[in-house]
Amino acid sequence: MNRETTSAKIRTLARAGLTRQAIADQLGISYQHVRKVMIDAGMTGGLSRRRRPEHVTASRKSAPESPSFPSQVLLGAGFTQIGEWNQGAGNRITLSSEVPADSGVYAFAVDDVVVYVGLTQNGFKVRFDGYGRGHAKQ
Repeated sequence: MNRETTSAKIRTLARAGLTRQAIADQLGISYQHVRKVMIDAGMTGGLSRRRRPEHVTASRKSAPESPSFPSQVLLGAGFTQIGEWNQGAGNRITLSSEVPADSGVYAFAVDDVVVYVGLTQNGFKVRFDGYGRGHAKQ
């Protein structure tokens, strides 16, 4: 009877050259589980990305700007505009209308250009209350 642990199977398959995703698919586990086992085992090949230097020399081209995404596209696709953010007393920001408790996908637009798209499973009211309170990193 083979009582090999999942971690041992992950390490064996990784040494055989399978990708992390292929291992996860084959064993029916999450990619993150495979990644953690590999990191814990010191198998870090392909896990880190090289950082580009922060300065850009004149000989290098800068990255192209992200294309503008008009908010009208989302409205045409079924999104509903809830309201506008306003800054109130104590730097607290509030939404100009009532927020539904439903969960789903939401987007922020500035000057009719989408600047952020998010997903909430706890409901819009909970998520937007958090945005209104803010925190030190915002």
